[in-house]
Amino acid sequence: MSDVIPIFEAKNKLPFYIHKAETEGPVRLSRHNKEVAVIISASEYDDLLLQLKNCMKGKSIVERAAAFRKRNEQFYKNDNFDSEIQEVFSNLRPADENGFHNEKNIWDGILENNDE
Repeated sequence: MSDVIPIFEAKNKLPFYIHKAETEGPVRLSRHNKEVAVIISASEYDDLLLQLKNCMKGKSIVERAAAFRKRNEQFYKNDNFDSEIQEVFSNLRPADENGFHNEKNIWDGILENNDE
């Protein structure tokens, strides 16, 4: 496991830690002795996005939403989350004759935009 670097130290030596992330792997950052961020190389970031995209293929919209929510649960502890989700889905195209929305336009577009 790599050392955890205080943010103030990383700020003062940012080029060094970016190079370290490129050559040795992720660099973990802390604030007040709590890990809060990780610096990773661009290639490692791209690999993670590709893994996510491959993981999501063939999943239903409910499975995708559950996986997304689990990965980002620290952001969804507020009471407004469900109303925010409802707002996103209210802007979708009308449902087809079976009552389904086109999932590809909702989720795959988001993942494809990250490939660029």
